[in-house]
Amino acid sequence: MIDVINSIPVQSSQSADWIQWHKALKSRFGKLEANQLFLKAWGFRGTSKSNTGELRSYMKDNGVTLDTNVFGKAKDIQNSVFDTIGGVLKVSTAVTTGIMVLGIVGIGYIIYKVVSPSDNLTRVVVAGTSLKKM
Repeated sequence: MIDVINSIPVQSSQSADWIQWHKALKSRFGKLEANQLFLKAWGFRGTSKSNTGELRSYMKDNGVTLDTNVFGKAKDIQNSVFDTIGGVLKVSTAVTTGIMVLGIVGIGYIIYKVVSPSDNLTRVVVAGTSLKKM
């Protein structure tokens, strides 16, 4: 277990550092006191760089709401939109690939039928030939 007193995140810390520190506080002091200590340290050392959607979501799940500015909210919305678009594109790519594979198989089947001799075509030719000979 990390020494929570000597490992308070600094202004250059990432959001993951703050989350890890809060988890250590919770395991040592319990959720209520961990939240109070977190907010105190955040007031002195928290920065907009560390105030990410991941950190705000984690803290919200633990009963703490971290404020953000308009730019932070816009960035969260942008990330959400890009995540959604990325998911749609993954599905679209899979569907497009499936359609292309079916198309290629279909074209291959048509080419095979055109190139390979058919029993019906042979019978028609034979019947036509035999009619001319009569």
